[in-house]
Amino acid sequence: MIKTQFMKMDKYFHWTIKDADRNLGEYELKQHGFEYRSLPCNVDVYEVLKKGFEILFKKTLATFHNSLKSSNNDDGLLSMNQL
Repeated sequence: MIKTQFMKMDKYFHWTIKDADRNLGEYELKQHGFEYRSLPCNVDVYEVLKKGFEILFKKTLATFHNSLKSSNNDDGLLSMNQL
């Protein structure tokens, strides 16, 4: 699964990586997460964060949102035992 996420990052930042003469798919898993090594150090950090969160958490957020919707009462509120 994690490799798929990095492939999406590589696809989005393809030209940034290629223009910097770096390799696609370079990452290292760490105890605290991961290091995405394909990107050059002068890339816009906020763009990377934005795209990274979009890719990494899009499915997670959608799943969480759907689980909340399916567990809601008719009035749209969670019952006390669901909290």
